[in-house]
Amino acid sequence: TGIIQEFDLQLVQHLNRLYTLQEAYTNFNRSVINNYMGKAFPETEKDIRALIISVGRSMNDILSFERDLSAFYTKILQSIK
Repeated sequence: TGIIQEFDLQLVQHLNRLYTLQEAYTNFNRSVINNYMGKAFPETEKDIRALIISVGRSMNDILSFERDLSAFYTKILQSIK
Protein backbone atom coordinates (compact mmCIF):
# COMPACT_ATOMS: atom_id res chain seq x y z
CA THR A 1 0.00 0.00 0.00
CA GLY A 2 2.57 2.61 1.04
CA ILE A 3 5.38 0.97 -0.90
CA ILE A 4 4.52 2.82 -4.11
CA GLN A 5 5.39 6.11 -2.42
CA GLU A 6 8.92 4.82 -1.89
CA PHE A 7 9.53 4.11 -5.59
CA ASP A 8 11.80 6.48 -7.45
CA LEU A 9 9.40 7.34 -10.26
CA GLN A 10 12.15 8.79 -12.44
CA LEU A 11 14.10 5.55 -12.12
CA VAL A 12 10.99 3.54 -12.98
CA GLN A 13 10.48 5.70 -16.08
CA HIS A 14 14.11 5.23 -17.13
CA LEU A 15 13.85 1.48 -16.62
CA ASN A 16 10.66 1.39 -18.67
CA ARG A 17 12.30 3.32 -21.52
CA LEU A 18 15.33 1.05 -21.33
CA TYR A 19 13.16 -2.05 -21.48
CA THR A 20 11.26 -0.66 -24.48
CA LEU A 21 14.48 0.23 -26.29
CA GLN A 22 16.04 -3.16 -25.48
CA GLU A 23 12.96 -4.93 -26.85
CA ALA A 24 13.06 -2.82 -30.04
CA TYR A 25 16.76 -3.61 -30.42
CA THR A 26 16.14 -7.33 -30.01
CA ASN A 27 13.29 -7.24 -32.54
CA PHE A 28 15.42 -5.27 -35.00
CA ASN A 29 18.26 -7.79 -34.69
CA ARG A 30 15.87 -10.68 -35.29
CA SER A 31 14.49 -8.92 -38.34
CA VAL A 32 17.97 -8.29 -39.76
CA ILE A 33 19.03 -11.90 -39.21
CA ASN A 34 15.83 -13.26 -40.74
CA ASN A 35 16.19 -10.91 -43.69
CA TYR A 36 19.73 -12.06 -44.50
CA MET A 37 19.08 -15.72 -43.79
CA GLY A 38 16.13 -15.74 -46.19
CA LYS A 39 18.12 -14.39 -49.12
CA ALA A 40 20.07 -16.35 -51.67
CA PHE A 41 23.81 -15.83 -51.80
CA PRO A 42 24.55 -12.90 -54.11
CA GLU A 43 25.94 -14.01 -57.45
CA THR A 44 26.50 -10.83 -59.39
CA GLU A 45 28.62 -7.81 -58.59
CA LYS A 46 25.44 -5.72 -58.45
CA ASP A 47 23.90 -8.11 -55.91
CA ILE A 48 27.09 -8.11 -53.82
CA ARG A 49 27.19 -4.29 -53.80
CA ALA A 50 23.52 -4.15 -52.77
CA LEU A 51 24.21 -6.62 -49.96
CA ILE A 52 27.20 -4.62 -48.72
CA ILE A 53 25.15 -1.41 -48.71
CA SER A 54 22.33 -3.17 -46.87
CA VAL A 55 24.70 -4.62 -44.27
CA GLY A 56 26.29 -1.20 -43.79
CA ARG A 57 22.91 0.39 -43.14
CA SER A 58 21.97 -2.35 -40.72
CA MET A 59 25.26 -1.95 -38.86
CA ASN A 60 24.68 1.81 -38.56
CA ASP A 61 21.23 1.14 -37.08
CA ILE A 62 22.69 -1.39 -34.66
CA LEU A 63 25.37 1.08 -33.62
CA SER A 64 22.71 3.71 -32.96
CA PHE A 65 20.69 1.28 -30.83
CA GLU A 66 23.78 0.28 -28.88
CA ARG A 67 24.77 3.90 -28.19
CA ASP A 68 21.26 4.63 -26.92
CA LEU A 69 21.24 1.51 -24.77
CA SER A 70 24.65 2.35 -23.34
CA ALA A 71 23.49 5.87 -22.47
CA PHE A 72 20.39 4.53 -20.72
CA TYR A 73 22.36 1.91 -18.79
CA THR A 74 24.88 4.55 -17.70
CA LYS A 75 22.12 6.95 -16.61
CA ILE A 76 20.34 4.23 -14.64
CA LEU A 77 23.50 2.95 -12.99
CA GLN A 78 24.43 6.48 -11.93
CA SER A 79 20.99 7.08 -10.48
CA ILE A 80 21.06 3.96 -8.29
CA LYS A 81 24.55 4.53 -6.88
